[in-house]
Amino acid sequence: MPGLNLKQKYTFDDFGACREWFLGAFPPAEVCRQRDRGHDNLYRSYIMGQENSSVAGHQILCEWRTIHLERAGWENYHEHLSVEAKVFEQVQIKLQADKAAFEKEKKSEEWGLQGLRNKLQASEDLLAKERK
Repeated sequence: MPGLNLKQKYTFDDFGACREWFLGAFPPAEVCRQRDRGHDNLYRSYIMGQENSSVAGHQILCEWRTIHLERAGWENYHEHLSVEAKVFEQVQIKLQADKAAFEKEKKSEEWGLQGLRNKLQASEDLLAKERK
């Protein structure tokens, strides 16, 4: 911000640094706008701002425990879902392996049955030739 002479080493324990920050914290147009407001209007705005800030701060503190508990509940739910996802992946891998084994066995049975049918047909053909 223009006009700020703050250095990185400054802390807010130093009055000069606090004053420098405060003077440069607001845009010049806002400073002029506030100057043009009357004393009563400034006082009214200050009281309303402080009250709103205090009420909001109080509400945040009241809800902090609830927010914390909701976060803990969400983390527990997330952990539970992660475990279920791992179990699901393992079951899915096992299912794919079982399905592949079943298909292999099914093919070997079909081929074996077809092979027996071919042998039977060949034997019947041979027997039919011998009878002629």
